[in-house]
Amino acid sequence: MNGKKRLIQAKYRAKKKEMQENNKSIAVFYLLALIVLILMQSDFGSKSIFPFDGNGNYTYYSE
Repeated sequence: MNGKKRLIQAKYRAKKKEMQENNKSIAVFYLLALIVLILMQSDFGSKSIFPFDGNGNYTYYSE
């Protein structure tokens, strides 16, 4: 019975570790997506990373 209990505990620990690693990669993905969205929303004038208006037209700012 003791060996069976150890096997169950080992499987549980392995599953728990795997889920923690998955959660880390999901968190990193969402963090990168958030950074990209913030950069797309920010306005740097003519030096903008995403220099288009809402209709898909290229926006040119003369400085």
